[in-house]
Amino acid sequence: MNKFITVILSVLILSFVACDRYIESRDPVRSLSENVAVPQNVQLFVNDRSVSLTWEISDTAAISLYRIYVSEIDTLNYKLEDTTSSFSITLDQLSSNRLYFFKVAAVSTSGLEGYLSDELFAQIGVLSMVLSNDREYTNRQDIQVQFAVSNSVSNVQLSEDSTFANAVYEQFGGQIGFRLSDGDGVKRVYARLLFSNGSTNSVPLQDSILLDTEARIDSVFFLSPNSLFRPGDTIVFGLFASETKGTARVSFNGSGTINLSDDGTDFDPVADDGNYYGWYVVPTNTNVFNVTVTGTFSDQAGNNAPNLASFDLLNINTTPEQIELLVTYTPGDSAYFSWTRSSEPDFESYRMFTDVTSNVLFNDELVTYESNINTREFTFMPASGTTYYRIFVFDVHGNYSVSDAVQIVSP
Repeated sequence: MNKFITVILSVLILSFVACDRYIESRDPVRSLSENVAVPQNVQLFVNDRSVSLTWEISDTAAISLYRIYVSEIDTLNYKLEDTTSSFSITLDQLSSNRLYFFKVAAVSTSGLEGYLSDELFAQIGVLSMVLSNDREYTNRQDIQVQFAVSNSVSNVQLSEDSTFANAVYEQFGGQIGFRLSDGDGVKRVYARLLFSNGSTNSVPLQDSILLDTEARIDSVFFLSPNSLFRPGDTIVFGLFASETKGTARVSFNGSGTINLSDDGTDFDPVADDGNYYGWYVVPTNTNVFNVTVTGTFSDQAGNNAPNLASFDLLNINTTPEQIELLVTYTPGDSAYFSWTRSSEPDFESYRMFTDVTSNVLFNDELVTYESNINTREFTFMPASGTTYYRIFVFDVHGNYSVSDAVQIVSP
């Protein structure tokens, strides 16, 4: 009987002692303690090749730091990955395309580590997005957002507001349509992803694009607008637009297309300032009178500006070619004049003048005025004595050429 009582007492004593023992963890870096608070509301955010963890703790006064444990592939082999004294941490030294499990433990000011938090997991991978195939410009409000995501994503929010106010989740796809807000300018779009494990990305994906829905021309001009240009002259044209890297051209009646540039070369004084310049060498036999120069412009986004005409009018004139005056005269009879035909496209008239000196001018005595380009002969009784004659070819703009003088000596 006494032996049985002794055994009972021994068991009770051992049990009492055991209740006061310190239990060592199998993990040498921490010791379990029910007196250390366990991190709660642990949240996992999956970003581009990194993860972020946040948590809360019920009693922060006795906590000195937190330990983050990570396990690859399975939930059995957790290892200490990092420590922090804050309530969040970002881990960016993880391998892509791997499944990781995460837990957080608090460590008291006395060095005791509490129980691990609930487990979270994530697939690490690349997250990126571009707008309209990474174009710099778009002339449409409706664009496509392309994603490169190696993780399992179920839904996505898109917004131009980084807080995603009033944004709703929609089904995720590698390419999703999005409508940009009104008004031209730089548009930045943010994306928040919802992964299959319920986590999101703490750092929103983002990309920007310039919305440009219209082009315009401010002015079209040419240098020395009051000049009368002639064959061989160089005319410098300009077009002021509100954008760089566009395509600018001018033309006028009979010129063809004249390309302008904004690269700081030739007649363009400053590169990439939205002012475009080009030049035109006047070819022979060019005659234009009071014509406008028309400018066209297309911006880099593909918008075409309404054509704009120059304020000043352009005049280019080729002086009529000189023709030859011939005369047949028998003293005492009428003189017979003839001349070669003019090739002037702006022909106005033949005018023959006479004077007693060889320097016959167009304000001397008019002998004949012929408005038909094919009329090339005239009979006239010369005055007595020595007289001289010259024939002038006038164009419609008042320009003229003059033949050499012919002489008649009449009794």
